[in-house]
Amino acid sequence: MSAYSNVYKALTGARPLTPGEATQVLSALRQETCKELADSVEEQVSGKYTRAATDTDGQFRLKRRKYAAAMSVITAFRALARTSQPNLPHQRDNRSTS
Repeated sequence: MSAYSNVYKALTGARPLTPGEATQVLSALRQETCKELADSVEEQVSGKYTRAATDTDGQFRLKRRKYAAAMSVITAFRALARTSQPNLPHQRDNRSTS
């Protein structure tokens, strides 16, 4: 069962999730989303930045730079998908206590 289905079942179920269960469900969803996004971007750029016969050296250098930028994004998404606990900033509760 996909992580999307698990999240939907958890949100529409009669029993609320415990914090541990919610963490597991959201972690699986993050991992699946990052993997799918990285695969999709890699598929899009796979043949897009190859050297054409009419490309000058400058045009090809620009294509290589764009390809490197796309691959760094793909690498970042794959690293995020592999981590069990990402290093995300803490979400502060800024509501007034008075």
